[in-house]
Amino acid sequence: MTKSRRVFSTFTALAITAASASGCMGYDTRTIMTCGDVKVASGVYINYLMSELSNQMYSMYYRNGGQQQEDILNTTIDEDGQAVLLSEHLDKYALEQTKKHVAIQLKFDEMGLTLDDDDLSGMETSLDKTWEQNSKYFENLGVSYDSMKEVYTVSLKDNAIFEAYYFKGGIEEVTDEDIQNYLSENYLRYKQVMISKTSYGEDGSSVDNSEKAKEDWDYLHEQADNNNINFEDFDQLIQEYQDMNTTPDEDATNAEDTENTDPYKNELIINYKNYPDDEKYKFILGLENNVVSYYEDDNAYYIFVKEDILKREDYIKDNHDSLVQTMKSEDFTKMLDDWVAALTFDVNAKALKRYTSTDIYNREVKYNASNK
Repeated sequence: MTKSRRVFSTFTALAITAASASGCMGYDTRTIMTCGDVKVASGVYINYLMSELSNQMYSMYYRNGGQQQEDILNTTIDEDGQAVLLSEHLDKYALEQTKKHVAIQLKFDEMGLTLDDDDLSGMETSLDKTWEQNSKYFENLGVSYDSMKEVYTVSLKDNAIFEAYYFKGGIEEVTDEDIQNYLSENYLRYKQVMISKTSYGEDGSSVDNSEKAKEDWDYLHEQADNNNINFEDFDQLIQEYQDMNTTPDEDATNAEDTENTDPYKNELIINYKNYPDDEKYKFILGLENNVVSYYEDDNAYYIFVKEDILKREDYIKDNHDSLVQTMKSEDFTKMLDDWVAALTFDVNAKALKRYTSTDIYNREVKYNASNK
């Protein structure tokens, strides 16, 4: 099974947030829901709640310039164009993810799939390490190793189903021709020199660099025209600009880079559909292949050259799995939603009332405060 993963849960990056209810939390609330013969421990629900809380806290931290968000659960976030309290979002998200958790298990069994031994071994190694390092944290929240293992395992099952649908020999196999068409319609392959109109002093203060930037841009413009620079030759122009703007110490430091024989080291490949309002990408998209062109915006001067991405025959081979995931993740999510909609769930209202986002967050805050 491929090691390139389409991740259903955030356990790989956020294992520290995994939590699962154990018997000490009360028998009536140990199960969050049932679906036929499938019973789901409340800890599974808590895991998805805490994982999403960590994601939201991480995003808020960086949006706030590295400052912690006050009264985080009463912060509003955007959810499908509507402003909702984070606490409401977390409760809703956790319930939806728990239902998907069930649907994945049932679909995995229905399809007769099995998990790769290497994947299982790697998962258990990761789980064991997480448990060993953070068992006190988990136990404080009522964590059970078995429930954590279930969440980890369902993530692997989710990935296995995805591969069974879209990878080679799959139910809806994505062919190389499909990928080629997708790349042609969505991706840009280009090289650039970007000359910023602003430089920064040692104290971090900004300095207007527009005059020198314009001089460098005009000079490189002339060099490109005089030497008939094309896509393949553009590395020479990049190197010349770097030479123009490095100190002797930097030259010594960068000398090792000249040993980099990667022929694609200066290439940039992006899915421009992810940036529908970016004027630079609109400009590059309209360029003729293999012709150097010039662009300016408020922040910098640019020199671009574009080439046909399909000439990179290695790109599909080297990035096959991630490209298929990009192409089909939305379709797979819709299909998973349909599987969930076709199931009947008996949700334990008492457990939902007990394990709210407010309750779980307060438990974590209390634990962290007593373990500084």
